[in-house]
Amino acid sequence: MKKTLKKTLALTAAAAMMTGSLITGPVSAQESDRTLNIGIGSEISNLVPMSNNVAVSNRDGLIVFALYDPLLWYNTETNELEPWIATEWSHNEEGTEWYFTIRDDIVFHNGDPMTAEDVAWSINLIPENPVVTDQNIPGFDRAEAVDDTHITVYMEEPFASTDNFFASYHMVMLDKSYQEEVGWEGYIEHPIGTGPYKFVDRAIGSYVSMEANEDYWQGAPEIKKVNLNIIPDANSQLLSLETGEVDVLQNVSLQNCEMVEGMDGYEVSYCTADTVAYIQWGSQSQLNTDENLRLAICAAIDPEAINTVLNKGHTEAVSCMIAPGLRCRPEDGTFTTIPAYDPEKAQEYLDNSNYDGNPIVIVVPSGAKEEAVCQVIQGNLQNIGMSVELKAVDGATHQTLLSEGNFDISVYSGLPSLYDCNLLYQLFMPGTQNYENSKSEYKEELGELGQASAVEMDEEARTEIFRQMIEIMNTHVLSIPLYQDCNTFCYSTDVANVKAIPGTNVRVDGWSWAE
Repeated sequence: MKKTLKKTLALTAAAAMMTGSLITGPVSAQESDRTLNIGIGSEISNLVPMSNNVAVSNRDGLIVFALYDPLLWYNTETNELEPWIATEWSHNEEGTEWYFTIRDDIVFHNGDPMTAEDVAWSINLIPENPVVTDQNIPGFDRAEAVDDTHITVYMEEPFASTDNFFASYHMVMLDKSYQEEVGWEGYIEHPIGTGPYKFVDRAIGSYVSMEANEDYWQGAPEIKKVNLNIIPDANSQLLSLETGEVDVLQNVSLQNCEMVEGMDGYEVSYCTADTVAYIQWGSQSQLNTDENLRLAICAAIDPEAINTVLNKGHTEAVSCMIAPGLRCRPEDGTFTTIPAYDPEKAQEYLDNSNYDGNPIVIVVPSGAKEEAVCQVIQGNLQNIGMSVELKAVDGATHQTLLSEGNFDISVYSGLPSLYDCNLLYQLFMPGTQNYENSKSEYKEELGELGQASAVEMDEEARTEIFRQMIEIMNTHVLSIPLYQDCNTFCYSTDVANVKAIPGTNVRVDGWSWAE
């Protein structure tokens, strides 16, 4: 199998290299100074969180948590918050003041000591990034350094998941004096954090290189050099692993994972993810105002074919957009589920819709796992007589299209960045671009519920609010949950301790070279 695989992929990669789509970073040096090369599917969306009005994407967790540290740590295996930069935290009864005790033994990559002033300054960048503020920590007012090891965060109104926000990839600690010296342009060109790895170099669309932070407060990483190589083409990803150009691939298609399992010297780590892959409608699409058309699409899609055939049984059917176990998720059976797969019923819905025969446009990141899923969906919809155009685009373009809403369908693997049901109110939060652009007749009702969920500090009451939101969304097919996703790493057995986890806060500094 290995020879056949290599020959097939070599031809594919040769064509890819001619078109410039197979791009990798520097190749490994001598074994004693070996570089760990990790293949990722798309460009980093924001290398310096909070530096501009660009939200960090959940796919960026690998590099964010290599370069930086958050205030708290979210353990995705226990679904619990743990001390990190902050050793203790609490809030007043109203939830309008949050108190954090800060470590005093942390330094930035340039040797600057990290102070409570740096922490408060980093947090006070939040209003400069409304994409993050409106959706992930509404009601934020300001942060103040109380003394050398304590800060207080003040909220204009309570926000139930404030603590979870400070464990997210959106909010990490930056160096105030360094930013004042070089400005944001200089900071983005050469990021400074407190994380286990230091930034070395970057080529947009190609790679990001890092080296170990020998002064890391939790101990220096064993692997001293790491490159993230951007390889959007699925076939090129697999070939790069087999030829040794990369040592690890993150979250490639499950079809490729199956092929890796048949290759000597390579392994795959699978893990049920906290992400749910779901269909979302473009905010400006006709689908927002045609419920029969949404019902037709829902009933036409065969989730069994996606989960058992395409995804090889590694993904699981879900009843809503939020994965089980996350904060304030209502229990299954307490809300209506979406219509089941039924092609005949789908045809009836389609006949009763306002569908005019024009192509339904599906957008998806090129090379992402969801691309194959979209191909299945395209075939399902064509089977009931719909015209469907599939557009596979680069990651940055996909993010832009999502924010603009100028498409019909996107399959998005939604990880609530706060490990909370906040994804629901993010989609319907009044004042956001998504909300303002939306043509959905239910947006105001859902917006009111979303706002209520943000300020409700009682978790039982908050769970009930989310139950009502899910009931509305499922009944009227305002999204289509497809499956609880599977996180993967395909890797050479030269690398040890590689393990897929439910979330995206992967710790590369825990990896090592195999003995």
